[in-house]
Amino acid sequence: MRGLGADEVIDYTTTPDFSSVAGDLDIVFETVGAYAGQAVAALRPGGTLVATLAQSLPPVAEPVAEPAARRGVRTAALLVESDRLGLTELVRLVEDGLLTPTVAATYPLGQAGAAQSTRSGPGKTVLTVD
Repeated sequence: MRGLGADEVIDYTTTPDFSSVAGDLDIVFETVGAYAGQAVAALRPGGTLVATLAQSLPPVAEPVAEPAARRGVRTAALLVESDRLGLTELVRLVEDGLLTPTVAATYPLGQAGAAQSTRSGPGKTVLTVD
């Protein structure tokens, strides 16, 4: 995570409530769907909680709306849908060396079932077509 630019890394397996060690944050991107409450607690007044999962929309983190309002935390949603323009731009960023994808594992297309059922760690699982 430090290689991706994180100043501080919190291991969720040893610190299940990250708000107990992180606080006064400006923004939290909630990408899992289970940590909105902790995010609100870790944000400074005026901070922003952004939910990025489809099941969080709309409204964003409804169960935390009241605590967020009490703390002066703004909530927002971000749903990205793949489209040709966006994917083309991602390819350009990778080709220009401005974006480095993290690949956890690579499988031939014929092993797609195995690829789907195997947890490979951080990064994306890639299927190759020959």
